[in-house]
Amino acid sequence: MLWIGTTVGLNRLNQSGRFFQSYGIQPRDRNCLSDNIIWSVYEDRNGDLWIGTDTGGLNRYQPGRDRFTFFEHDSTNPNSLQSNSVLAIKEDKKGNLWIGTFDGGLSVLDPKRQQFKHYQHDENDPSRLASNSITTIYVDSFDDIWIGTNVGVVNKFDPDKKFVKYHLVDSSAGRATQKYNEIWTILEDRSDRFWIGTEKEGLFLLNRDDGAVINYRHHQHIPNSLSNNCVLSLAEDRNGTLWIGTHGGGLNKFDDEKQIFTSYTTDHGLPNNVIYGILEEDASTEDDNIILWLSTNKGLSKFDTQSLSFTNYQSTDGFPSSEFNAGAYFKSTGGEMFFGSIEGLVRFNPKNIPIDSYAPPVVFTDFKIFNKSIPVGQDEQGRIILSKSISETDHVKLSHRENSFGIEFAMLNFAGVGTNRYQYKMKGLDDKWINVGAANYVNYNRLRPGKYEFKVKAVNHHNVWSDQETTLKITINPPYWQTLWYKILFYGAIAMVLGLIFYVIVKIYRNRNKQLKEWNQRLTEQIEERKKAEEKLATSLEEKSVLLKEIHHRVKNNLQTIISLLYLQSKRVNDKQAIESFQESTRRIYSMALVHEKLYHTENLSQINFGDYIKTMVKKLLEASEVNTRVDVEFDLQKITLGIDNAIPLGLIVNELITNALKHAYPNREKGSLVVGFRRRLDHNLELVIKDDGIGLPQDFRFQNSDSLGFRLVNILTDQLEGRVSVDSTSGTTVTISFSKSPADDS
Repeated sequence: MLWIGTTVGLNRLNQSGRFFQSYGIQPRDRNCLSDNIIWSVYEDRNGDLWIGTDTGGLNRYQPGRDRFTFFEHDSTNPNSLQSNSVLAIKEDKKGNLWIGTFDGGLSVLDPKRQQFKHYQHDENDPSRLASNSITTIYVDSFDDIWIGTNVGVVNKFDPDKKFVKYHLVDSSAGRATQKYNEIWTILEDRSDRFWIGTEKEGLFLLNRDDGAVINYRHHQHIPNSLSNNCVLSLAEDRNGTLWIGTHGGGLNKFDDEKQIFTSYTTDHGLPNNVIYGILEEDASTEDDNIILWLSTNKGLSKFDTQSLSFTNYQSTDGFPSSEFNAGAYFKSTGGEMFFGSIEGLVRFNPKNIPIDSYAPPVVFTDFKIFNKSIPVGQDEQGRIILSKSISETDHVKLSHRENSFGIEFAMLNFAGVGTNRYQYKMKGLDDKWINVGAANYVNYNRLRPGKYEFKVKAVNHHNVWSDQETTLKITINPPYWQTLWYKILFYGAIAMVLGLIFYVIVKIYRNRNKQLKEWNQRLTEQIEERKKAEEKLATSLEEKSVLLKEIHHRVKNNLQTIISLLYLQSKRVNDKQAIESFQESTRRIYSMALVHEKLYHTENLSQINFGDYIKTMVKKLLEASEVNTRVDVEFDLQKITLGIDNAIPLGLIVNELITNALKHAYPNREKGSLVVGFRRRLDHNLELVIKDDGIGLPQDFRFQNSDSLGFRLVNILTDQLEGRVSVDSTSGTTVTISFSKSPADDS
């Protein structure tokens, strides 16, 4: 006998399946249900039926005596039920009933003595229940009792009358879960592992021994993650594969070895992406495929896990409704399946469900050019494209201007309207079949002239494909300039013109050859003179190099003298702001000294390896900075050599930008990163990029009009290089300096 709880009472379906016998509140009759809204139904080992109601407490029905007994909340009786809203009922091995209530905690009833023991939440006692709202009670294979709550915590009852809490929080994720996360379903697999489906936080795997938790969630950018974080149903098939039904993400299959999820949605043939229930069909033989039956928001679906095909059944197949309910499903020991819908109960044996093997053909129903249907006979321009209906046409000829068109088609099957699905391909464009689901219109844009064949086939609502493909030949004629005769005339004319040009070129070549001999003699004389000039220039450059090194050596010594004077002067003042100014000036002058120190050690001032120069200077600036241990530097430097005229201003720019970033970009930050790049662009210009991930610049900041002395100095030095500066502060601060090399530079 089958019992069904509804919002209007309790229903009993006898074994013949021919009628319902209803039970509800009867006026002036105490031997009836205390409330018509049923939340839970449980049959104990004695055959007694226990009914949890919304406001009427716990009802006990004894079929043999046709008698109801009530257990309700009585504020004056501590031995009464703590809440009249009963959400979950389970029986332990001793015959005690564990009763989960809404906002009343957990009660344990001894049916023989008719006495209650109560367990409730206490914020000050960690050994008590995590919440007074009990959503699920589960008795595992070891007869341990697990209690699911609405706050994302599972309690296991300890024999010492304590509750061990298992918090469904993945500590490795480094984030907090939502406070209210209702536990909807619990499954113990054949490996004694606990799988827990929740309302908001996805799927959890709980280790009963140490309480370790692994959280499987939907991640937008990870294709093999869980498809939706709302898990409604769980099932393990006879091969040990875990299947997950979600609210909006369809059906998921979990690969335990690879730790990945494969999802099946309406794109694969499901009628709806809300999966309320999952039942496995009994196998007739050991080699049978695993067949799953799924209840959805749009009918039942039969899923063949080997062919990955769906056969869908809706109200047109005889159901009272196509919308089913969460939790309203089960399979009997005889293999019969029961699914509850919003308007009744569906009961069937999967082995007896017939398959509609007739797949009607597909016909073309419309042909459009530029989204406008083409009539039979003459169109508005007096041209005939279709001489008869498109459903009777097998070949369409178009001009090159009519290369954007659409084709509409339909399967002549009205038994499962809305469930027919189609595949098509355009031979000559793409030879692969393309699934379009229930869509029956295809549009093509700007096809090249040529010959094509459009083919389409369909599958009916019971997953039977049509035997034949429906074909429409399409020819797009080329424009006149792409025809063979036009190409012959065109290329013949080109050949004549090329012959005339060749004759003229040969004549010119002979005259030019005579002139080149004369110029070659003059050039030989000029080369000899240039060699002598280059020898004089090399001697001059060597003298200039010695002089420049002496100048930079003296500049460096003078800068060090200024640093010493600033240090002595800072010791004679007490004003904090003045001291900071002295320290800032000292760092700036020290950085300038670094520029000249590197130049001083360069052997050839006309060829300075600026990439190596930047790396050395940045490392020394970091050593002198207070944030040197907190900032990671990444270099992207090409080997580029510069002359002294460009190296000095560019070195001062690097010094100023790095110093400014180290000083202002990382206030109160434990870590920071800095990227320094110097490279040649495709247009042969050079580009310096300094990027930090700091706090960025104010929104109203204008680099060119800044009052900052450092930024003004960068602008002046960039103008000296005849370059451009740009600043991006959308994420940190990125400063880009671009300029062209002078003739003195070499790379």
